[in-house]
Amino acid sequence: MRLSKKATVLGIASLLILGMGVPTASSAVKAGSKCSKAGVTTGSGSNKLTCTKGKKGLTWVKTPESTVGSARNPVPLGSKVKIGSLEYTISRINANADAEICAGNAYNTGCTFDSNFNSIVDPNSKISWTAVEFQINNLGNEIAKPGGFDRQFYLVLANGQLLESELFVTWPSNLYEVQVIPGGSGKGSVAFAVPKSGNAPSNLLVVRDRSSFTATKDLYFSIK
Repeated sequence: MRLSKKATVLGIASLLILGMGVPTASSAVKAGSKCSKAGVTTGSGSNKLTCTKGKKGLTWVKTPESTVGSARNPVPLGSKVKIGSLEYTISRINANADAEICAGNAYNTGCTFDSNFNSIVDPNSKISWTAVEFQINNLGNEIAKPGGFDRQFYLVLANGQLLESELFVTWPSNLYEVQVIPGGSGKGSVAFAVPKSGNAPSNLLVVRDRSSFTATKDLYFSIK
């Protein structure tokens, strides 16, 4: 059966329209390519692009979304986050933990004895203690130490520098001495000797995960 000339033309036109509507790999949006409307976005997560006006006009620019636990999007106070087989939650912040630390041991930095040999806060101390308490849940199959040597804790100072927690401070709440059985939970604190003169702490705490031999991961927590 022979098709009419009109039917043939319509068929070819339909094929062309369908072909134009099918995206190809070469037409995929790429960073640096031209776009038409500022503020429009495409993609998500680390592949998110935003149409931005610059020196070269409107182009697609990478604007990856911050994941929870990043410096721009820290873990909210009281929220849980999984690190390895353990779940960490900041449950309390004590920005004036001097008495708590000194009650644990008079030989801790910033502590001394009174005339009756009782442990007290040293009034001449150049540091003040900040304690951050964590609630820990063990989701793994082995006994775990949430404050093991593959975890470091840092308080972020106002100037952006990191102040590492004191590993060997002696007190009952020390997270470095906590061990949790599989399916169990525990609680412990990390302590920071914050200089009284200089930069005050910011609103961030960093947990550095060194459990992998190939990569180190920093997770940011809000402490305010």
